[in-house]
Amino acid sequence: MSEAAVHFPAVHLQSLSELERFRLQAIALYTLQQRGLCNNIKPGYQNAKKIVKGRHERKDTPHGLFGVTLSDVITQDRVERQRILPVRNRRACPEVESSVLSFLVQTQRASNPGALLDLPLSSVFRDGTTQTKRRGALSVDSVRELGAGDDRLLEALQLSHPAELRSQEEDNNLCLSLNPLYKQVPRIVESCCSHIEKYGLQTVGIFRIGSSKKRVEQLREEFAISGDMLLGDDTCVHDVSAVLKAFLRDLKEPLLPWELYTAFIQSADMNQDEQLLILQLLICTLSPCNADTLLRILQLLNKVSLYEKDTVEHTGEQIPGNKMSVANLATIFGPNLLQNEKGLVSEMQSFQDSAAQIKVTEMLILHYQELYTVVVARKSSANTSAAGSTYT
Repeated sequence: MSEAAVHFPAVHLQSLSELERFRLQAIALYTLQQRGLCNNIKPGYQNAKKIVKGRHERKDTPHGLFGVTLSDVITQDRVERQRILPVRNRRACPEVESSVLSFLVQTQRASNPGALLDLPLSSVFRDGTTQTKRRGALSVDSVRELGAGDDRLLEALQLSHPAELRSQEEDNNLCLSLNPLYKQVPRIVESCCSHIEKYGLQTVGIFRIGSSKKRVEQLREEFAISGDMLLGDDTCVHDVSAVLKAFLRDLKEPLLPWELYTAFIQSADMNQDEQLLILQLLICTLSPCNADTLLRILQLLNKVSLYEKDTVEHTGEQIPGNKMSVANLATIFGPNLLQNEKGLVSEMQSFQDSAAQIKVTEMLILHYQELYTVVVARKSSANTSAAGSTYT
């Protein structure tokens, strides 16, 4: 009986729904364990479960941005947004009322009321709608409401599980949303990355040159109070880069979890194709907040590396590069992203791991777009519409 692989269009990891990402985590972990990696992690381990943690805000969430878990920072940001949103909505009410009255007047004056349907929406209403379409967006909140044929990728992910995994997770999946997840990147990370992209791409030695301890401490305190702040052209990029590194270094749990540390390090000894596959699987096992924040960091570092060398303008003016190659950036950020659990690894082992940390971080920076692209292939045969699935 011949089998053929039905390939679904490649999609970005962030465009998947909550349910799809949860199932993809299980598939990725299962595939890693079949390859002899992450065998110390049980299916449904705590990092995968973080996907649903944000639904109910925890009352015991620590206050502050430094030295807490990433999920706690995301929760604080969400609480702050919920506090600010009603204020913004109240400010918008007069504009909404004015737009409605204007529409009623136009309706009364128009000879052909139906033509009004072709008029563009007021900016008040446009601002409240999503301007970018994300694959997987459905008008349902759980798998109970999913109609037949609504999402073929979801079906492929379901079929990618061994039967025993599908039966174990069936009940848990029922409460997960089928809508794409909001990007879970802390405001402090987004603010720092945006500032560096705007003002620091051509700054020589960005991330490497020292900063003012006093100014950095002041920035940390201001971020800790509000969770966010306006960074203008008068804010030193070296100070901002120091804050970003400190945030990653001080996380209570590293951005790349301890449970996955060994697998990341082991991937450094593989050939490039095999390493890229393993790194992609490892990224798929991350909780959304970890995966989304890692992506934002990698986007920044990749962009910084593009300005490494000197360039010459069409006017003949020479523009100095920032001298920060991918290798230099990986040397600085490797220990911040990949941290072994203190007390469990000897100093000698930590020293030996440093080269692997750099190599892995280089691959993440260079290939982040490929690593965050998900491709699902479902095996089918002449007698069965879906005999199984493979994930690549």
